[in-house]
Amino acid sequence: MIIDNPKRAESLVEELVVVWERSVRATHIFLSEADICNLRPLVVEGIREIEYLILSSDHSVATGFIGVSQGKVEMLFIDPPYFGKGFGKALIVEAINKYGVTEVDVNEQNPKAVDFYEYLGFETFERTPTDGQGANFPILKMRMNPNGLLAWEKNAQFWDDTMGDESNFFHCDLVRPSVEKLLELKESDLVLDIACGNGNFSARMAQMCIEVVAFDYSPKMIELAKSRRSQYLDKIEFRVCDATKYDQLIALKRQKPFDKAVANMAIMDIIDIVPLFRAVRDMLSSGGLFVFTTHHPCFTYPNEDYFTCSTHKGVAIEGQPILQNYYHRSMSDILKIAFQSRFVLDGMNEVPFDGDKTPIIMVLRLRKV
Repeated sequence: MIIDNPKRAESLVEELVVVWERSVRATHIFLSEADICNLRPLVVEGIREIEYLILSSDHSVATGFIGVSQGKVEMLFIDPPYFGKGFGKALIVEAINKYGVTEVDVNEQNPKAVDFYEYLGFETFERTPTDGQGANFPILKMRMNPNGLLAWEKNAQFWDDTMGDESNFFHCDLVRPSVEKLLELKESDLVLDIACGNGNFSARMAQMCIEVVAFDYSPKMIELAKSRRSQYLDKIEFRVCDATKYDQLIALKRQKPFDKAVANMAIMDIIDIVPLFRAVRDMLSSGGLFVFTTHHPCFTYPNEDYFTCSTHKGVAIEGQPILQNYYHRSMSDILKIAFQSRFVLDGMNEVPFDGDKTPIIMVLRLRKV
């Protein structure tokens, strides 16, 4: 259970100090007994005064806690019996999603903590030889990559291995049928495949003798796509491109305009979709189609707040090496960008899991007029 900002009674403070001390003794083996004694009053004050305090518990027993101030993790400790059971991940994800955490300082001599934050998408941007108290304990200052490139680079091999040559059930059975129906592919088409991953849908179009320009943000993913789809490179041109940069996108333009563009489950992975929609519109032929799928924003949103755009952490495929960023936008936010880019909406489908009564994804078709 996650408990957000509990009343900081002295009994709770004492309980959390015990959790802190047990955790530190198990993980901060570089600290001496004197170091721990000197830190204890600072921890007591920190628990009492920190801006946001979140607890994890198991049957009313505190298993860990996180303290957040101004978007930075100031403390995160898990009781050793609960190591490896998901409590730390639950706390940091709650802090990221609710309080916009983007930074943390980590002891360099605690490599498991460094690995943990890297799994969550943080990367080191500075190293200091001493800690905040001036002691000779090196600190790694870590920051979340706002565009999520680190996550996709580290997840690329896992993604390619998992999706393989034929993709997975989610794409084959839920995404692809609606996309192909709305996209109305023809043999003579020139298609832009946005955030193509390892090239599954690009290869499917190439098998239909369609010419494709496919791009992804991750250089590693494009390297893997070229290798896996080598037999189709006469039909597919794979490129590395940042979908948030209009100049990079427009450089994908061919001598003739694209007939169609497709983005399979990618819009929610892109921090800013305005440049993408503008560039796609500018590269499409008159009457050209832009079909995209995304998590249905009306039924998949964080923090019980549908209307507020937000960033949260999650997984696309269970078992991926590190978490990735998701960017929630309401349906009206998405359509506003589409209409401001001078598209009209002329096709839509909402797709549930088999047997469900609410959709998990939505598929929209925009047309350039």
